[in-house]
Order: sequence, then structure tokens, then C-alpha cells
Amino acid sequence: MSNWGSALGAMGLLVVLSACTTQEAVPPLQPVPATTAGVPLTGHSLCGDHVMADFKTDDEMYAAVAAAEADDRVRKVYTENKEEAFEHFKVIFQDHPDKLKLGRVEAMPSGLKILPNAGADVRALAGDLRTKYSQAKRVEPFVRPAVVPGASECPPDGEWPAK
Repeated sequence: MSNWGSALGAMGLLVVLSACTTQEAVPPLQPVPATTAGVPLTGHSLCGDHVMADFKTDDEMYAAVAAAEADDRVRKVYTENKEEAFEHFKVIFQDHPDKLKLGRVEAMPSGLKILPNAGADVRALAGDLRTKYSQAKRVEPFVRPAVVPGASECPPDGEWPAK
């Protein structure tokens, strides 16, 4: 009987060793870039509390993404460069050709929409980011009123579902 126990123990050890040696090596974790581009705002419709930040140039806006993403109160950062903002402008004013004529890509702001983590104080976050983004044209909190007559409830993640 003790031979059976030894044999089973040896077989178990071989199975474990073979499983360890036949698995592919796990690649090392890749470093996270110091700056990222955030998530393009196109196709997303925010309805929850967030911070809006506008910049004169796309480069200023993209440089600010890393600072926002590094803040532990921030859940997601959406970006909108000048070209994307102009496309959004054209959709908004599609029924107003007189206003469409006035629009130009270079006149559009480059913007961030920053969604906070649950429980984060959006006004305090905006104030802190305003200090960090001294080059920003505007950094403002958007705090959705608790009750909006006729509006459907905003999902907990602060975004309407994509259509």
C-alpha cells in the first residue's frame, strides 16, 4: 500500500511539473505610456456629473489628459480635438445654414470631459484641475440637477447608452 501512495505522489508531482514546464512563458508587463490620448468623445453622450475643460490647441488638450488620468478621483477622460469639435458643431447646427457658415475648425476649442469616480466631489475636482491646467481657456464642473423634468434617468456610469 505504501508503494501505491509513493507511486501516486510521484505521478502527481510529474503532472504538476509537466504542467509548469509546458505552459508558455508569460510576457512581462509593458510600461504604461506617460501620456495617453484618453477616449474620443465621438459616439458618447454624457449625462452625469463631469468636468469640462477647453484648450486653445489640441496639443495642450492632449498634454492635460495624463494629469487628469493620474488623479485617483477620475474614472474616464474623453477627448475632443478641434476637428471632432467642428464635426459636432456641424451636427448641432445642421438646420441653421447661416450659423454653419460662421464655423471654422481653427475656432473650435479642444476639450476634455472628465468623468469622476463615484463619490468624488466634482466641484473640488474642477478647482484642482483648474490649477493644474493654467493654460486652459475654461475648466468647469457640470453638475446635473437631481431632477430634470421629462428626462430619463442617467445610468450610474454617467453615460447614455450608445445608439
